Amino acid sequence: MTKPIIDIHSHSTLKPYGNSFKTDSNPNNMGDSACIWTQDRETNYDADIENVFGISRYRQADFTSSVDGGVRIVFTSLYPSEVGFFEIRKKALSANEFERRIAQFASLFSKARIDHVMNSHFNYFIDLNKEYDFLKKLNGTQVNSKTYRIANNIGDIINGPGTDLWIIPTIEGAHVFCEGRNVNDDTAWSKLSINIRSVKAWDHPPFIITLAHHFYNSLCTHAQSLTGQAGSLLDQTYGMSDGDHPDTDLAPLSQRGKDVIQLLLSQDNGRRIHIDIKHMSIKARDAYYEILETSYQNDPVPIICSHGGINTYYKHDINLRLDEDIYRIYKTGGLFGVELDQRILGSDHGLFQKPLKWFKWALSKRKKRSIEFNYFFRTVIDVAEYAYEKQFPNPWQCICLGSDFDGIINPLNTFRRADCLQNLYDQLIEGLEDYFANEPKIPANYLGMNAETIAKAIMYDNAYNFMVKYYVA
Repeated sequence: MTKPIIDIHSHSTLKPYGNSFKTDSNPNNMGDSACIWTQDRETNYDADIENVFGISRYRQADFTSSVDGGVRIVFTSLYPSEVGFFEIRKKALSANEFERRIAQFASLFSKARIDHVMNSHFNYFIDLNKEYDFLKKLNGTQVNSKTYRIANNIGDIINGPGTDLWIIPTIEGAHVFCEGRNVNDDTAWSKLSINIRSVKAWDHPPFIITLAHHFYNSLCTHAQSLTGQAGSLLDQTYGMSDGDHPDTDLAPLSQRGKDVIQLLLSQDNGRRIHIDIKHMSIKARDAYYEILETSYQNDPVPIICSHGGINTYYKHDINLRLDEDIYRIYKTGGLFGVELDQRILGSDHGLFQKPLKWFKWALSKRKKRSIEFNYFFRTVIDVAEYAYEKQFPNPWQCICLGSDFDGIINPLNTFRRADCLQNLYDQLIEGLEDYFANEPKIPANYLGMNAETIAKAIMYDNAYNFMVKYYVA
């Protein structure tokens, strides 16, 4: 029997929306590259491409694959592409055609979409609303016997059809409230409060938003997110505060950033949009925590990281610290979505990791799946054991899945797409059973939870219970 899954971070619209700019596109036609239901399987060459570039071109989170993988609820992240993503470093051969080809390869965007973003009249806020309209196109429409519905609140899901795929809109990057393409132009932010109020008035207001993303947006400093070939081609150093690079002179949180936080968390201008700490620099995260601890003592705000890892295995600022970040997530009853990206989970690091990536073909399918699963599982266990040691009531309750599928990541090879998530679920049960059979730090049947109930909590219940509490009209 298929077990229900919630994924709290996925970019299902990114590639189809990008392809909808082609003149002959038809988002309503299953099989068209602009249709959100259209599958695009990986080829035999994709593993090598992923190893070199650290990205995947095929679709991982189209709605067909999500339904086939037992995903019941998916947080679909809207992302008006940052201009910096299509600007190649000058030292890296900056011919326009080269830039366009690299961007198309990395994202499967159409040439028309890239030209649109690079146009001097490109407007992030207008593009956000267009991507939201794109998501609504097939809302409630049956396609090949499958239907997705965009929820307004948890009541829609509780009372709605149990067989449909439910969509929770989220946003990645608060640059989306900028009226233009230059985030450092003060005049482009003149409608900030109006734009936030407008988004809160959507038929389906976004539940969560990250303050930062890949490039500086004049709101907060960010952590390095692009490495390898992508990092050498794209320059995200301006406004980046990361342990591996000199600190920027910019404030971790600008005054505009503080204003955005206040407007998003306010309930006087519409429903609260919860802030996601992913992509913020460590200093920006700490500055955000200080705001919550001083200004929201009587109005507790849960801390959320929708997709990420811990710095135990990938020692970069983009990943979370146990004592500072994970501690606060548990203290506030927030969520930590474990990301299915090889780099974030640390599979690229360590003496034997990189050679292993190239020679996995020589291993059995079961052995490969076991190796890949362990990168995910060790993060789950480390977080849970930390929470247990700190005596939080339930060491499992803040952990969930935040795949980041279609977010231009390099996914774990045996869990490349949403339709592979049932395998991840099954292996999680097996992994927990093995864990409890080998002198675990967290006792077996602690709180009456066994391997199956813990796996269900991580893959579904924890996110669902969070929605019951916070995803309300």
